[in-house]
Amino acid sequence: MQSETQKITLVLPVYNEQNILEKNVNKILDFLQSKNLYWQVVIADNASTDKTTDIGKKLQDQYDNLSYFRIEHKGRGNAIKNSWQRYQSDIYIYMDIDLSTGLSSLIDLVDKINNGYDMVIGSRYLENSITQRKILRKYISRLYIVLVHIMFKTKILDFQCGFKAINKNVANNLLPQIKDKEWFFDTELLLKAEKKNFRIKEIPVKWIEGKTSKVNLVVTSLNYLIKLIKLKRIL
Repeated sequence: MQSETQKITLVLPVYNEQNILEKNVNKILDFLQSKNLYWQVVIADNASTDKTTDIGKKLQDQYDNLSYFRIEHKGRGNAIKNSWQRYQSDIYIYMDIDLSTGLSSLIDLVDKINNGYDMVIGSRYLENSITQRKILRKYISRLYIVLVHIMFKTKILDFQCGFKAINKNVANNLLPQIKDKEWFFDTELLLKAEKKNFRIKEIPVKWIEGKTSKVNLVVTSLNYLIKLIKLKRIL
């Protein structure tokens, strides 16, 4: 559990989320308050073109422990990395704004970091995980994991779940080395962390796929394959 002096930054990378941003931010803040957790919540606006900017600024004015900033260069990984490097914290977390992952798992992320792990990640493929997702996405995701296991001999089960935490050591020593600015950011971060023997813990989550997705499966899958091959040459 969080100590009184511990600083935790929770980043919410967003792109054109005007329909759910205010509602889900309020859910997050209500949850944190109910657990007596006082974290810095950050809305990282990834060059949105709808009313996300206006909503983010309004929420920043409304809450003392919420910050909003806009990143003009698109890329989910870029938003997460810039946000984590912007603030001085003991623990850095990011989660998807659609709240696919249940909020109760936030407690588990912090507890595991405080118990000595360098990275804690939500995994949809652990025995106690509960997931609801479309069949096509499920099988493409599993195929991707099999491919990564073959190429890198990794023990990690889930690279793409949008629910991760790192400690200050990872933020200072590994994060600057992560180059990808898009969806491959998570995979690069995890594989490089494993290569450097950082302690990684996967936790079960309750995960329900959002109604909409901004990911083009075909384009993203081909992009992932190319980046896996390049990363393999480096590692």
